[in-house]
Amino acid sequence: KELKDSEVPTSIAALVKTKYGSLDLDDAMFTEENAKVTYILKGEINDMGHIFKFDDKANILKHEQDLRNSEVPLLVMNSAKTTYNGYEIRDADLTEEGGKVIYSLQMRKSNERIYVIFSSEGKILEVRKG
Repeated sequence: KELKDSEVPTSIAALVKTKYGSLDLDDAMFTEENAKVTYILKGEINDMGHIFKFDDKANILKHEQDLRNSEVPLLVMNSAKTTYNGYEIRDADLTEEGGKVIYSLQMRKSNERIYVIFSSEGKILEVRKG
């Protein structure tokens, strides 16, 4: 079910604002499956896209965020530059889920595209050709 801005629980709105900043909400949804309630918020903070998924107790289940290249941690950036020398970073995203943070980089060299997922320590977790 689609939600109006005013229907988003205040505890969720306050948590996002406190931890991440002021969310310019584009889309808010409410789902209920097997008596499990989930809130999904999509919008922008400082002109960067964010998607939040919360349970009914305002616990963050998942958070996805677009990143500027300058926001990618040094350990991840160094690992990407060392392992994929000559590749250009085209897109960077952060995903928080279950207390873990991963970074997804879309990289390109000529016509070759790859998607690389890194741990916050810069360890390569997955590589996909694109």
